[in-house]
Amino acid sequence: MSRFRIAVMALTALLATVAMPACGGLGGTGDTIRIGAVYPLTGNQGGDGAQELAGLQMAAQLVNDDGGVRGRKVEIDAVDSPSANQAPSAVDAVVGRGARVVVGSYGSTISLPASARASAAGVTYLETGAVADAVTGRGLPGVLRTVATGSTLGRNAARFAHDTHIPKLGLDPRVARTVILFEGDDYGMAVGYGTIDESALLALNVVDTIKYDAGSADFNRLAARVDGDHPDLILTASYLEDGIAFQHAAMARHLKVRAIVGTSSAYCRTDFGAALGTDAVGLFASDKPSQDINPAGLLPEGRALLSRVTAAWSAKYGYAMSAEAVAGFTGGWVLLHEVLPKAASVERADVTAAAMSIDIPAGSEINGAGVRFAAADRPDAGQNLRAVGVIWEWLHANDLQVVFPPEYAKAQPVVVPIAA
Repeated sequence: MSRFRIAVMALTALLATVAMPACGGLGGTGDTIRIGAVYPLTGNQGGDGAQELAGLQMAAQLVNDDGGVRGRKVEIDAVDSPSANQAPSAVDAVVGRGARVVVGSYGSTISLPASARASAAGVTYLETGAVADAVTGRGLPGVLRTVATGSTLGRNAARFAHDTHIPKLGLDPRVARTVILFEGDDYGMAVGYGTIDESALLALNVVDTIKYDAGSADFNRLAARVDGDHPDLILTASYLEDGIAFQHAAMARHLKVRAIVGTSSAYCRTDFGAALGTDAVGLFASDKPSQDINPAGLLPEGRALLSRVTAAWSAKYGYAMSAEAVAGFTGGWVLLHEVLPKAASVERADVTAAAMSIDIPAGSEINGAGVRFAAADRPDAGQNLRAVGVIWEWLHANDLQVVFPPEYAKAQPVVVPIAA
């Protein structure tokens, strides 16, 4: 087990056992602002949820070091929410203790019920990590999101394939045979249909689209179907276990393919790389950035903030910030440093009004993002329209680098033989 995974497990255990703060008045006690935090700290998503929460807590630490929000210290009230069924009660717990803003939740399956419960309770909900389009696509009052949507990640994968990888392979995108394969839950469908829509706009030659259920799929049959499509390119959205299962089934068949672009929740994860070893080399992933983007692509304020937060994080935890930690920090920093200082109160109408007034250019945040929330009359109301996604590539075993877009890339995409 890697030192990083051990550190994540230790962090998960610590966050899951943090004592909850004493009850206070509306939004916290007189000299504090209480922010509710609903993340999976145990269970299958516990490690990544703990990382995202730690990023949020780091944002609160830096804001508090700077004097707080208009002189009031920020207090994070965290509750473990390991499943969709437990999300509503977790929101109820933090709202019952006085939080008028709730932040979460890493996973789309948790975010959907958590954000719905928070909206129904009349409080603001900020999503820092989950990408299912429906989080901000339902028009729920008071729901905001700082990270990219799943459809954006899917579109980025198709765009990267069209603009960069297919030409490097010497293929015509109108002729190269493309298969789109995705898990059929809210997350997978958001990515998958985003990929399909962008592929159609780019006139990619999509020869097959396959939606599957990770819990019941026969991956040998899936691999056989894809093999029969004779693909040059596979664009796929999966979770960790089913992503690995498909790769193993494809390798067992010696499936011939020129490139595979996966997405978040699988292909960009360190445990995905660890499970496949050298067989991961040459695979791509469309996902959120970690701290390992090229800082030259940031604006000066973004570079300064990245330097500050990575130093503070390293001093506290002793390892680099993951994509989940960066997402949690960015959401927390936008909320605590940009939104709440402009809000007349912590009540939802005031918080959302302040959020809608923000206009921050791309490159200002540590992940390359800017901030401009979609207005209430838009179908994606509350979505950050300047959120950023990147493309990663496994260049060597245990070596994952950002290769696209060029302004944030730390390496050039490399065409290598795919082990499948």
